[in-house]
Order: sequence, then structure tokens, then C-alpha cells
Amino acid sequence: MSRTSVASALVLSLLAAVAQAEIPTASTPQELAALAGGGGANVKSDDAFTFVILSDRTGGHIAGEWEKAINQINLLRPDFVMCVGDLIEGYTEDRTKIVAQWEEFEQYMSHLAAPFFFAPGNHDVTNPLMREIYLARHGVDGRSWYSFNYRDCHFVVLDSMAMNDPAQFDWLAKDMAAATDARRVLVFYHHPLWDNTEVWPKLAALLPAAKTTIFNGHWHSPSYKLADGIATYVLPATAGITDEGGLRLFAQVTLDGDDLAVALVPMNTLLPLEYLEFAATL
Repeated sequence: MSRTSVASALVLSLLAAVAQAEIPTASTPQELAALAGGGGANVKSDDAFTFVILSDRTGGHIAGEWEKAINQINLLRPDFVMCVGDLIEGYTEDRTKIVAQWEEFEQYMSHLAAPFFFAPGNHDVTNPLMREIYLARHGVDGRSWYSFNYRDCHFVVLDSMAMNDPAQFDWLAKDMAAATDARRVLVFYHHPLWDNTEVWPKLAALLPAAKTTIFNGHWHSPSYKLADGIATYVLPATAGITDEGGLRLFAQVTLDGDDLAVALVPMNTLLPLEYLEFAATL
């Protein structure tokens, strides 16, 4: 290579380095806020995460709606997906029909991009046979209730069809005793229980009110109550008929430090980018 070529290459390299040095760069939300021209009043931390909650699929279910929900959730790319039960129609003692319903549901869920956590509803564990099949397919250590931790938050799934089982409360007492350091406690079960004078006092006594949020379904209509200091949300159905013609929806939850933001997403309101190609051909 000639001296001129070498010199030219060095000049170009230097110019590229200078240009690169002048490009603002950020690697965290906080650094990005410093570069932005506006906003940034409540910048997310590096530990923030998002999950979705699916509500009732059955109980007057609408064909094809659950599959649409999965497609819409895949556009959001949450860390994981929770549910509040009523996933199959159930209410049968025909083993073949029960297994077929679960196989159908599991086929739908095979298209979900994020991890999915099961919870039982009355349609899922209607009778002893249905409970047996549920536990065999989706139980955790032989139970229909379980918990897990994610980014210093504690997630608890309960079985509201088995609130008369002392084993569930014994387990919950030990579980919560081991989760005292969790910054948030998120609890999921099917039936709202705040007006159950037998069950609710026992349940509320085990949950740290200031940092607990409960999500339920079953009613097919939205509701909210601050019950003994515990924030409790009842989500309308995702794919079932809603009461009084209300919206079907799923919830998107973002947790950032002590902040919890819940966004209700009406069904069929998220569109893929490919919609633009489709619309342009109309």
C-alpha cells in the first residue's frame, strides 16, 4: 500500500472515530432520559419488568377469542403470563371429554411466546375427576397452589375451589413466612373472596397488606376493592361473555421498585405491523 493510501486510510479512520464519539449513547433508562428532549418524570429502573394476566376463557366462551388474545400478547412480549382460572369448559365426568378439552387448550397455549402459569377455576376442577386430571397435567408437587419468586417479587397462585382444605392455608402460612423480604406480593386465584366471612379473614391475616395485590376473575365484570388494606382487582373475562355487555380484556402489569402499574387492554385493540401492509391493499 502506498504512503498516500495509508494516509488516506488513517484520515478516514480518524474521521469515523470522531463521528462515532459525537453520537449520544445510552445503556440504561436513566441515561436515555438524560439524552431525551422531554418527559422522564418517572424513568423505569433496570429491574423493571412486565407481565400479563389472562382472565376467564370459558363460561359462555366466544370461539376464537382466546387465540386472538395470545396473538396480541405475543406483540407485547411480556416476561411471562399469569391467569385467574376457568381455562376449559369442564362440568363433566367424562374423562375423554376432559382430556380433549385440556389438549385443545394446551394446543392454543403452545403458540404463546412467554411462559404461562396455570391457576384453577370452577370450570377446571369442577369435580374429583377433573381435579385429578388438572393435578396430573398442571399441578405443582401434587398441589393446585404454588408460588415462585421473580426479581425480588413473590407470586402466589391459590385454588379458590379448595379454600376449605386446611393444607392450603398451612402451606400459605409457611410460604409467606419464607417471603418476608419480597418487595411485592402478587396473589392470583379465581373467585373474589373479600365478602366471604369465613375465608377472607384467614387469608388476609397471612398477607402483608401494604405490599400485596390480588387478582381475581369469575365475575366476568370489572371490580376493585381495597379489602383490609389489600388492593384486589377483579378482571372481566378475556374470552367469555362479559356481564352487561362490558369489554373483554386482559391486563398488563409493570412492576418497578415499589411502583405497580396496571393497564387494562381491551381485546382486539392491538394490531401487528403487518396490518399496514394489509390496509394498504384495501
